[in-house]
Amino acid sequence: MFLHLTVTIIASDKCVQESECLSFEQYMRVMAQIWNKHKTNLTLAMNEASVDKISIILTTESDSVLKEKDAFMADVDRVRQLVPFPFEFVLNNFDIHQDTGNPLDNVPEHNLDVVLEENNADQVMLSMVSSLQLQLLARHSRGNCCSNFHRLLFELLDGGCGASYERGLECLNYNEDPELRICCLWDQTEECKAKKVKETIEEKWKEVRQKRMRERQRRRREEQQNMGRR
Repeated sequence: MFLHLTVTIIASDKCVQESECLSFEQYMRVMAQIWNKHKTNLTLAMNEASVDKISIILTTESDSVLKEKDAFMADVDRVRQLVPFPFEFVLNNFDIHQDTGNPLDNVPEHNLDVVLEENNADQVMLSMVSSLQLQLLARHSRGNCCSNFHRLLFELLDGGCGASYERGLECLNYNEDPELRICCLWDQTEECKAKKVKETIEEKWKEVRQKRMRERQRRRREEQQNMGRR
């Protein structure tokens, strides 16, 4: 009996290039939505499986998400107020939190030690594939469909590749709550235009490009200095 709800949280370069991103608390509101919609069936399934908690599968490429999770869980009263069911998180031990979906991309300075490790690209791919496998255990899934990774996950689940016969899939781009509804950079709906997502994201992305350019220049200078010492 699979009683997993899943949330794959994109919170790194995707948020400044292609998509709006929700806070961790907003994602937990999404989990509460699932419970409220399917409370009867989920409660029945919990009784049949003799379990007292719903498992929330949490995978992410961003270390900041786990920090948000810890801060959220530390506020016990807020958790009880927001999440109306008993739960526990299931994490991917292979997540390396590289802060980017591209294993060959420039990674923020605080993660340079990860980038410089041997076979880092392999580690990133292991993280991504193992997260995908873990998410396929879900009974209900919510994702950001601005992401190719999430669309791939939903295609596999919709095609019957998941472990559960019940496939409760929803792109947050179509969430019923406007506060939890995500816009992609390329969305042309009136709602997304009103949010001025494109202007905001392009402005942030410009800042990121400038930061990455400075980082590349710094690395080149260090490489030249190292070559000079040799």
